[in-house]
Amino acid sequence: MSSICIRGGYCLNGEVDIQGAKNAALPIMAASLLNKGIVCLRRCPQISDVRHMCRLLEQMGVRIETDGDRLILEEGTPFYEKYGECPPVSEEEDRQMYELTKERLSDFGYHRYEISNYAKAGKECDHNKKYWKRFPYLGLGLGASSCMQNVRFSNERNFKTYGQKIKNGKLPVVEKEELTKEDCMAEFMYLGLRMMEGVSKKMFYQNFLVPMETYYQSSLEKCIREGLIKENGDRYCLTDFGIDVSNRVFAEFI
Repeated sequence: MSSICIRGGYCLNGEVDIQGAKNAALPIMAASLLNKGIVCLRRCPQISDVRHMCRLLEQMGVRIETDGDRLILEEGTPFYEKYGECPPVSEEEDRQMYELTKERLSDFGYHRYEISNYAKAGKECDHNKKYWKRFPYLGLGLGASSCMQNVRFSNERNFKTYGQKIKNGKLPVVEKEELTKEDCMAEFMYLGLRMMEGVSKKMFYQNFLVPMETYYQSSLEKCIREGLIKENGDRYCLTDFGIDVSNRVFAEFI
């Protein structure tokens, strides 16, 4: 399907079967590795992310059955038997695991394009990149969040109240925040620096009509001096050390 054409002027009616949330299902599936009993997830979304996670878990010895929208992860996984009651790793071991993860992902062709995300070339998550680059987005439905024309707002979370507002011809918005120019500049910096490509001086000026080095001179100089960021042509981006202490960098621009 290359396009969707929507023609208005008609009342909507019908029923929609709401599946569970992917962002809730995936962490629960991962946590099942440490469970000795059976894990049964109901209303589990039937999407590619869940299917990929199933394949990963099966490679680790998890036995998985599906029954409609139910996902059953059986007990006695080899992963738990081997690692389930291991003591917490030390800070040094945690660091070694972090470095090994980077190396192995690179060996298999996955590049780091954001602090906590790796992907093969051309397979990066455009959905999340829009947030980090401050593109406008519109969320539809119960509890959905949006940011349009530098106004951030979210919808009613109570189902009955949400429906009543829609029925009465009112927007179901319950929280609204108008971002100042300073808010937008700060977001440009600390969200953009999450990306390995960093933040563009040219784009900053086009958006805010003030040079980045003028507005954030002291913060940029401090971060460069401490080895947290580096200048790369039109962009500033995190160094390897800056990635490790990224929250410290972001705080400089808030």
